[in-house]
Amino acid sequence: MSSIFVVVALPVPPRREFTYRLPDAWRAPDLVGRRAVVPFGPRQLTGVIVEVTPDPPPVEAKDVLDLLDEAPLVSSEMLALTRWVAEYYVASWGETLRSALPVGWNKRSRRYAVLARDPGADTSDPVLNELRGEERLPVSTLVSRLGSGAGVENSLRKLARAGAVTIESVLEETSGAARTETWAEILPAGALDGSENELRSNAVRQRECLLYLRQKRKALRAELTGRFGKAVFGLEKRGLLQFVEEDRMRIADGSLQKYAPEGRVLTREQKEALAPILAAVNEKRYETFLLHGITGSGKTEVYLQAATKVREGGRSVLVLVPEIALTPQTVGRFRARFGADTAVIHSALTPAERHDTWRGIARGAFPVVVGVRSAIFAPLPNLGLIIVDEEHDTSYKQSESPRYHARDVAVVRGRQNGIPVVLGSATPSLESYGNAVSGKYRKMRLDSRIGNRPLPVVEVVDIRDVPYPARKSVLAPLLLERIAQALSTRNQVMIFLNRRGFSPFLTCGDCGWAPRCPHCDVTYTFHKRENVLRCHYCGTEQRPPAKCPECESEKLDFRGIGTQRVEEDLLAAFPSVRIARMDLDTTRRKDSARLILELFSNREIEILVGTQMIAKGHHFPGISLVGVINADTALHLPDFRAGERTFQLITQVSGRAGRGDEPGEVVLQSFHPEHYCIHAASSHDYDTFVAHEMKDREELKYPPFSRVVSFTFRGKRENVTREAAHAFLAYLRADEHTTSRVWELLGPTPAPIAKIRDRWRWRVLLKGKLETWGALRKRLGQMLDHWDGTPLGRRVQTAVDVDAFDLL
Repeated sequence: MSSIFVVVALPVPPRREFTYRLPDAWRAPDLVGRRAVVPFGPRQLTGVIVEVTPDPPPVEAKDVLDLLDEAPLVSSEMLALTRWVAEYYVASWGETLRSALPVGWNKRSRRYAVLARDPGADTSDPVLNELRGEERLPVSTLVSRLGSGAGVENSLRKLARAGAVTIESVLEETSGAARTETWAEILPAGALDGSENELRSNAVRQRECLLYLRQKRKALRAELTGRFGKAVFGLEKRGLLQFVEEDRMRIADGSLQKYAPEGRVLTREQKEALAPILAAVNEKRYETFLLHGITGSGKTEVYLQAATKVREGGRSVLVLVPEIALTPQTVGRFRARFGADTAVIHSALTPAERHDTWRGIARGAFPVVVGVRSAIFAPLPNLGLIIVDEEHDTSYKQSESPRYHARDVAVVRGRQNGIPVVLGSATPSLESYGNAVSGKYRKMRLDSRIGNRPLPVVEVVDIRDVPYPARKSVLAPLLLERIAQALSTRNQVMIFLNRRGFSPFLTCGDCGWAPRCPHCDVTYTFHKRENVLRCHYCGTEQRPPAKCPECESEKLDFRGIGTQRVEEDLLAAFPSVRIARMDLDTTRRKDSARLILELFSNREIEILVGTQMIAKGHHFPGISLVGVINADTALHLPDFRAGERTFQLITQVSGRAGRGDEPGEVVLQSFHPEHYCIHAASSHDYDTFVAHEMKDREELKYPPFSRVVSFTFRGKRENVTREAAHAFLAYLRADEHTTSRVWELLGPTPAPIAKIRDRWRWRVLLKGKLETWGALRKRLGQMLDHWDGTPLGRRVQTAVDVDAFDLL
């Protein structure tokens, strides 16, 4: 019998797959999509079989060590989608599959050092000294104890050659793997009335257990033994009940509050927007719809009614939201309509919850899925509709490889499945707007709020005109006055500032010294409550000094403001008011974001202060006032999307006001009220903003008029990192297949944040022509594969980001 070979996608950076020989015992007709354990250098890795071939590789193939599934774990649909993601974003297919599968999908290879013989009195080798008392230790434990990875590895190689130590690789389950639990089920003989009378007269506990189980039909064995002890096993011996092993399902709730299950009567605009979506659903036809609806216009009800139609046809629905903070409210609304059919996916789930939710979705137990970015890979069978809420949000872009954009992957998944995709936003991204103008997407508008409620009135405060004594508070006098008025009428207030902490930096009033993170090219942020200086990039902390270490001055000032400072000023101004803060610092614990929103929804919080977590998607009818602090902060970032992000954030957070019976107000504090972004946002004028921004983008050849690709080079040594960036740019410029397909090559320059986590960062930016993008993308993949094997390429990490969003 001739050998067969399998091509395996492994979760490693190289952008290629690896071929292995399959032992004859594992031949089967459905190998593609199964997980395989294979040797990879000194390690053993778990990958996914993506192809079966009779053709051997050019070099001798190693054998597959194990097959982990009896049937394919990854569907052909998901293989096609992840392959597209890997190719488009110039990433490894194996790493893309790792993003698509839950934690616990792969077995991890762990290396152990094992003492092979008695070392005797030799104490010269620290590795032997560590093993002396324990005989067997993970190599990672030795490294952590001895503090030198290279030193430990060199010592182990020397000891292995001498026969003193052997190295074992052991496959271990990762956290979140499937778990089972034992249930007791009543058998027909035990279900018969009167069967308990056949038990011995003194078998009281068995009789009680049988009657209890007859009512429940099924119960956990642990519960029964806790109640009835060994009587449970006596019933099993008599054939009255049996024990069965079942998968243990660890599923998160994640909803915020109870909503009425019935749908609302749609407005004329909602009906007009829904009609073409339902037509595509009925025809099982792909089309992407851009639902541009102002804040409070009822986009969610359009989603729900479209989803209801899909479920009536027996198909499943995927709903994406950008933030964890948005999932509780959205899940609540979908659970009200679809009940226990709804599952939630977000990063705050435990590995066990993510694993079990994924398995439940794949089995069809949850035909409605609401989740954040990673939910785009949810294994929904018979998918009928994809909805992307707040499609403009940058949270949909993955920051690590594969650097995919979930909105764009949703469009591709819809096209591959032949189903409609709905993208919703009050402030559509310029990319989606451009696709609608070109006819690639169909655009529908909702220009009126539900109940014809007016949009909130926006008052802009020029901070430059506020008298200096009043500037001691971060809240302008007008904002304080409006807060007092809102509270006096028993309304709620939301205050937005997109910077956490108390103060962005500490500085010496005499010499200008400011403490900087030793590992990153940024200043520390001061967190007053913990009295700590913290780096928001690597997490390093230190206590603030009592005096300047440079000049010994005690004139240390905290400059700038963060959400902690806003909260403190509000407490000083309104000491009896219930105030809460919602940012990354207050929502680290599981369910903390949901609990804060629940308290606010129940009006147990009167003022909510927060970052962009509170800025979009929330519906709280009690809010009559929104305050925006330092509205123009993001305008000064070195990013061509700075204006767009500022406009979107201001518009979104302003839209939280006036959703109930009371009209809404917004007080917007700015140092640059004359800027076109501030002016357009304060007048709710999306069209004017887009016209201005699109003109600038077209002139400078930025998206949506080009494809921006960022190449970031990271290295421990600044000079090597700089040299690599210059060499790579020269490499690109020397390639005519690249230069003929780009508008411009920019750089190399240090990244705006030149060092993060002790890695220097340099950047090259490419603006690719839209009409030749497909060929350019393939060429870039080929060039990167070559670059990674060059001496300079091996000395740095090269990160490629297609359709780049993070340029800091």
